[in-house]
Amino acid sequence: MDNDGRQDVDASLDGTPGDGPVDADAREADVDAGNCAGYAFNFTGANYATLTRPVQDDFTLEAWVKTSSSLTGVYHYEGRGLIHGDVSGNANDFGASILNSKFAFGVGNPDTTVQGGTTVTTGQWMHVAATRQRSTGEIRVIVNGSLDGSLIPAQTNSLTAPSALTLGGNTVDGRYFIGYVDELRIWNVVRTPAQISSTMNQRVNGSEPGLVSYFRFDEGNGTVAVDSSSRAVNATLNGSPAWVPSDAPICSPAGDP
Repeated sequence: MDNDGRQDVDASLDGTPGDGPVDADAREADVDAGNCAGYAFNFTGANYATLTRPVQDDFTLEAWVKTSSSLTGVYHYEGRGLIHGDVSGNANDFGASILNSKFAFGVGNPDTTVQGGTTVTTGQWMHVAATRQRSTGEIRVIVNGSLDGSLIPAQTNSLTAPSALTLGGNTVDGRYFIGYVDELRIWNVVRTPAQISSTMNQRVNGSEPGLVSYFRFDEGNGTVAVDSSSRAVNATLNGSPAWVPSDAPICSPAGDP
């Protein structure tokens, strides 16, 4: 895939991207106040996380995001990388990004991107998800629990080219997510829009069938994002890790907005 090495950092998010880690007293105060959303990770355009790739065939990627920033282009790797498993050149890889102010997901070999129709650069929390089914090759993007776009590429290989995933950045091309991310989940099954909608407004317990990575981003300090799934493979935080108190809507009963 594309590898022009471009670095593009934009501080246009409404709010306070760039805030440092939340101190222990502030963290405890929020917990005492009943903030069930805990904390969100603040991706500033200069930080990101990495983890060993947990999926390759059928999978679902999902997260709550809050951003006002996008890049323009045709392919997913031209956007602000959110969950990125891309390598240079034509390969069996994949990635999700914010592209043309929409949520996009794509695969390589050949490069194929599906872009949603809903604007996600609202400066408000939006839930985004992408699915890939190996048997048919179908890729989907789902926004706020509703199908937002789908394509069937000529690609049914295992997507094993990347050894690692990057959260909050496309490090191949230097295109980074700017904004807040919370409740990031990766599954090794294809979840339907109804299934995604049923759990997106609440925490899950981490032992659900198919859940292979689950990042609540509630650490508040350090260089590790704890994986709360039963797989328990943590992510390494790079750059200057930063958190903010989260007001993502994950405290409602299942299915409620």
